[in-house]
Amino acid sequence: MFVYLWKQVPFQTLILSSVLAGMDDELEPAARLLGANPLQVLWRVTLPRLLPGIVSATLIVFAFNFSVFEVPLILGSSPNTLPVEAWRAFNDPDPERRLYGAALTTVLSLVLGVLLGIILLLYRGLERRWGRA
Repeated sequence: MFVYLWKQVPFQTLILSSVLAGMDDELEPAARLLGANPLQVLWRVTLPRLLPGIVSATLIVFAFNFSVFEVPLILGSSPNTLPVEAWRAFNDPDPERRLYGAALTTVLSLVLGVLLGIILLLYRGLERRWGRA
């Protein structure tokens, strides 16, 4: 788990820092001027504007971690994860094992695509409910 955190926190930080850099600096002081306490400013002003960046960074990191094979391969996870099994099947000289690896890669891509699509649809529904889309 620490290896994944070590690898993915910089991606999250890079995306969220670019979102923060593009945000208007005058909304938080305006909310405080209108009587919002710091927690309300964070919850009702800052976080909703950060949410698209959080969702996009999470989708990228989720897709990467779902299909990563080097960490489980190096650490020797047991049982094998699907990406490690596909990689081992592709490196096997037996043609039937290579077909198995292709099938695993296809299943992995389809499952990942469906999961990312569901997450994106849920987020778009949340945006519509909040009146931002």
